Amino acid sequence: MGSMGKLRLVWTVVTDLFGDGYKLVSITAPFLSLAFTITKIFEVPIMGFREVSYAWASLPLLIWVFIAYVRRWLKSKSLELERDNLQDLKNYEGALDELSRKFDYGNNEIFNSSISNENEYPIWKEKWKSWYLEVECYLEEHFGLRERNMFKNLVIVHTPEFGGVNKDHAFDRRLVAQQLETIRATIIRHSDRVQRWREESISALKKLAK
Repeated sequence: MGSMGKLRLVWTVVTDLFGDGYKLVSITAPFLSLAFTITKIFEVPIMGFREVSYAWASLPLLIWVFIAYVRRWLKSKSLELERDNLQDLKNYEGALDELSRKFDYGNNEIFNSSISNENEYPIWKEKWKSWYLEVECYLEEHFGLRERNMFKNLVIVHTPEFGGVNKDHAFDRRLVAQQLETIRATIIRHSDRVQRWREESISALKKLAK
């Protein structure tokens, strides 16, 4: 559970506490005030009650008003929290969209880029290097060091031969294919997280709307 989820849980507990307590106080407060007033008017013989001021009759009502104010404040804060949460979700989705664009670029402009002769290979390799360094920085900035290291530190496994203008180019294209697969896995994994995040936010907003 992320920090936003923990904070939402705390607010939920507090608002539920005041919500349930408010139901009880809203029923009992008027009756307590009325009973106090009637007891004073008819001078019911209760030890020490004669000296008690009529002003105490307003105490249950004041408690009622106070709890109502706190509930309203908590609801306002909860709505503010959810708005911030939705904005964070929107930013997170934007980061995933940008990563998808980088995936498309790597697939179309690097992996599937046509090279007609070996003289073009150094240019292609520089283009590839510029791309993967940019992806590394982006992953660390938006998704953390773990995602960056998973992309950067590839383990060479058996992959299909994709061909190239020479052996080095063919080998590099195998690396690009693995890099693209790593990015694809990252997008899928974080997209699932976004979906769960969105469902939690919708559920929280529905609860606040009650």
